[in-house]
Amino acid sequence: TLSCLSEARANIISSGGNAIGIVDHLQFGNPENPEIFWTFQKSIKALIDFSDFNKIPIVGGKVSFYNETKIGPIKPSPVIGMLGLIESRKCISKIRPSPGDTLYIVGITGDEMGGSEYVQYLNGEIGGTVPKLDLQIDSINSQIILKVIREHLISCSHDCSKGGLSIALTEMAIDSNCGINIDLDTVPHNCKRIDFLLFSETPSRFIIGTKNEEKLEKAFSKFKNLK
Repeated sequence: TLSCLSEARANIISSGGNAIGIVDHLQFGNPENPEIFWTFQKSIKALIDFSDFNKIPIVGGKVSFYNETKIGPIKPSPVIGMLGLIESRKCISKIRPSPGDTLYIVGITGDEMGGSEYVQYLNGEIGGTVPKLDLQIDSINSQIILKVIREHLISCSHDCSKGGLSIALTEMAIDSNCGINIDLDTVPHNCKRIDFLLFSETPSRFIIGTKNEEKLEKAFSKFKNLK
């Protein structure tokens, strides 16, 4: 649930806005099953922790239980909606890079493939090390992206979440109708395998593009003291 909340806010931040409200729809199987009720409790705690830490109110929500068939319950399915506010049209950022842009990734990619569609398709199993969200890092990285957007230092921005780095770059390439050259050795990570680097769904990551690398990197150096 924390990753869902982080992704929802990252979509708003990447557009140049601030998150101002959250709504949720929590969908689970039979809560009389202790395991399912435990996942529901964890989902509620995640909502509270994220809302309290970021001072974003939860303004509405609903819960749906007993979502099961003869073959078993649905996966825990928190659906998150988040409302954002952009200060002015000049602060709107788009996903689309243009030829000549240099792309940067903000955030470190972890060896966290658990719960992903990729691992389930590859190994036919659900489990493993799931992505962990550090609320402090998530907030700092979001602040950085919002600052460089508002200071007009970047030409495009996109969150890196579902599907990982490979899907985020693919979406940017499709939207811009141009190719992207990347050097995976320059991506900050602690992954043991290249496919994990490409598909890990570590939260709190953004991809941004600019034609003015010097100004952007100078701005980055000022952000080291953000807390």
